[in-house]
Amino acid sequence: MILNYIWLAFFLISFTIAFVQWLLTGDAQIFKTIVDGIFKSAGDSVDLSFKLIGIMTLFLGFMNIGEKAGAIRFLSRIVGPFFGRLFPEVPAKHPAMGHMMMNFSANLLGLDNAATPFGLKAMQSLQELNPNKAESRRRIREARLRVALAKLKSQRMEQKYYERYGEKPDDSEESSDLSSDSEEFLEDS
Repeated sequence: MILNYIWLAFFLISFTIAFVQWLLTGDAQIFKTIVDGIFKSAGDSVDLSFKLIGIMTLFLGFMNIGEKAGAIRFLSRIVGPFFGRLFPEVPAKHPAMGHMMMNFSANLLGLDNAATPFGLKAMQSLQELNPNKAESRRRIREARLRVALAKLKSQRMEQKYYERYGEKPDDSEESSDLSSDSEEFLEDS
């Protein structure tokens, strides 16, 4: 919902600026430039969407073939102990474990576009294990709050560091001096 307001604000601000420019300079070409830019951006977004749809279809096809051939089950048995410790709530033989493993592998290899469909499939599989949807939403809100608090804490620590030591240290300084300074700083906070 908020994203709709943000996009509406973008359009209103750009139109207002164009209108002011037209009033001040008399340049009527600004409106033609805006319309041309809108159509060019729309065309670019459609091109990008088709490229991403193709990539997602390709890697979802690979995943389907891997599932039917048993490759995902085989790989998840190998990586199972590691993922079992990370996700103790997920049963070892559940398909979600394989989907998460494929997502992890794609991210590890730097295949961002390939990791997206695997991640979506993993989320869908994990949602099947979720007995209480309302509790899940509450946990997500709590996790978001924890992330925000951790970010605020790190910003506060950074601010204290700069107040205490001044400018940001150069990379050319010896790392041993920096590590001893940071240990003292962490003990203080």
